[in-house]
Amino acid sequence: MTELDGVLPQTAFELIEEFGKSVTLTRVFEGAYDTATSQVLAPVPVPYTIKVTPPEPFKGNEIISGLINAGDLKFLLSPLALEVEGAPADYEPGTLDKLDVDGVRHSVANVRKIYSGELVALYEVAARR
Repeated sequence: MTELDGVLPQTAFELIEEFGKSVTLTRVFEGAYDTATSQVLAPVPVPYTIKVTPPEPFKGNEIISGLINAGDLKFLLSPLALEVEGAPADYEPGTLDKLDVDGVRHSVANVRKIYSGELVALYEVAARR
């Protein structure tokens, strides 16, 4: 762990908690394998209320065909915000997840990790309607 790992993730979390926007992140966990029926159970959606940076569109030079499209919204969220009761400790947002913002559901299209050293300080989430 580097010196910045002790400061930046916590600072990012506190700033987003103070100035961010409340959204519902619905984590979709893959279904478990049922040995009795030899089938995979349906995915399980679990909603959590967290705070993220207010959404903003990606700029032209940030658009990467197939990963980030024109019209996608950018959200930053702290890994510390994902440490809510009942959530697995090692959870990272993924493309099965959904974000509900102001009554509009967005699908997570892409996630990029932003490191402060050895640890992830923020996730940059591209969300698509």
